[in-house]
Amino acid sequence: MRVTEICRYATQPINKLIEELHNPKEPNEAMLLGTAWHSMVLRKNRYEKEAPADIEVLDFLNYRTKEAQEIKANAINQGKTPILKKDFLDLQRGLAFLLKDLDNIFINGGEYEKELSGNIGIFQNIVGHLDYVNEKEVIDLKITSKCDDFSKIIFDSGYQLQVYLYMCLAGLENARIVFINPNSLTIDVVNLDKDTLKTECDELLELAEIKMAKVLEAESAPLVSYHTYETPQWAYAKMLKDKE
Repeated sequence: MRVTEICRYATQPINKLIEELHNPKEPNEAMLLGTAWHSMVLRKNRYEKEAPADIEVLDFLNYRTKEAQEIKANAINQGKTPILKKDFLDLQRGLAFLLKDLDNIFINGGEYEKELSGNIGIFQNIVGHLDYVNEKEVIDLKITSKCDDFSKIIFDSGYQLQVYLYMCLAGLENARIVFINPNSLTIDVVNLDKDTLKTECDELLELAEIKMAKVLEAESAPLVSYHTYETPQWAYAKMLKDKE
């Protein structure tokens, strides 16, 4: 089970979790743009201007045409991130503006996009995809235009549980969440430590376990229900009235 999946169970209502099992959401343009920012920031050479192999730049003004929609869907099916050319050019300009600050945050000596696995409490074979990790800390990158109340953003999205699990997998005590706002081109860094998060995250893990059990129970429930029809009382009154 992936770390992000555990966080979903911990933070989302059960009805939404069940709905997403049957109707997975397609990534919207904001999500795709965030993924593209992730890829460009975390690449080995972020000074390189060309798009990496996992980003497909589409030469359309928008996705209104059938051709654009088909090419976009095909890119997603191939595991790539489609992005409109105008948005990619904006991304390039924004990234160039932030490069020096990013270099100061992602210091040399660490590893980008490192995958770790392990057991944490009742959860076995957890897999975490860490954006960046060195011998001292884990860094998790978030792309969002909502940067007004970081405590609320972190709590509502389960980011504290995400970095807590990353720290557990990496055997580290400290982490930072780096928020990049692609609109204002600002960077905000939030420091977290495992000891402070432990009590809250233990409760979230327990909540995730409970919700997982309920979702599994709902999934195993019979899909066919049988009923016996009986004439409702209000129907008698209506029939009598129609006879008048």
